Amino acid sequence: MIRAVLCLLLPVLIAATPAPAQQIRVFSVGSGNILGGYFATARAICDVINRNPHADGLRCSPEPTQGSIYNLAMLQAGDQDIALVQSDWQRAAYLGESLFAGQAPQSNLRSVMALYPETITILAGAQSDIWDTPDLFGRRVDIGPPASGRHASIVAMFDRLGIERKQFAELAELTEDHALAELCSGRVDAAIFILGHPSQMIARAMNDCGARMISLSQPGLRDALASGGEYSAITIPAGTYEGQAEPLESFAVYATVVTRSDVDDAIIETFVASVLDNRRKLAATNPLLAGIDPTMMRGRALTAPLHPAALRAFEAGGS
Repeated sequence: MIRAVLCLLLPVLIAATPAPAQQIRVFSVGSGNILGGYFATARAICDVINRNPHADGLRCSPEPTQGSIYNLAMLQAGDQDIALVQSDWQRAAYLGESLFAGQAPQSNLRSVMALYPETITILAGAQSDIWDTPDLFGRRVDIGPPASGRHASIVAMFDRLGIERKQFAELAELTEDHALAELCSGRVDAAIFILGHPSQMIARAMNDCGARMISLSQPGLRDALASGGEYSAITIPAGTYEGQAEPLESFAVYATVVTRSDVDDAIIETFVASVLDNRRKLAATNPLLAGIDPTMMRGRALTAPLHPAALRAFEAGGS
């Protein structure tokens, strides 16, 4: 009798037993200043991953950071799983050049994808009387915090051009949001950024306090920047910003996504597949991602080899 009752109850007991909860694995994406393009990009990508019911329990966490140089250090230390970095500093870290000379090359660095061009952008204050690049000398100019790729790239650019710190009244080292506040208040005369366009920060500074962009069109300057291979000539089209009647000539690196060779394949494959599958949604969320396409993403400005899981995701997506 007892055996018969147990046989009757067993299916009920099994059905009532809750299924084991899916284990959640959180992975981090190092980005940049919370008001900048890197953080907005990381947040948009993490959002589509975290809304994906097929992400195998993975949760993506966008982490605000000091920028490319900091991200590369944290990635190597194992404190980040994925990071956004400028393509020039990806190259330098992988090859052990420039700021990374004297260190062992980061041979375990792996590319995940390229995203969008980041343009050298000189923003002059409304009252600064700066209209061309030579007008920067003797002025107060912001070049970004020391751990940022912006700062490192500008210092490297100055070195290539033979420009010394003493040629400026001051070289400030501010985060992007503080730089714009100081520019609009008149406490700095100009700020040099390396960022994607269109930029809400640039638009706000132009609209709110009359800041203006300065073209990098002088032949000698353009020849020097084109000679090293890190930068590509680029044009910011007229009308990108309200009141911008003319196109502006400049140079750009690329925003790239990198990881380490030992990071779990599932994380990288999910990251790449989510971006490929949600390109339209990402473009609507973040204008910086409006121009991404699979061919560019898997090949443009990537020095470190593609992570094998990234390659599989691109091939599965038909690119």
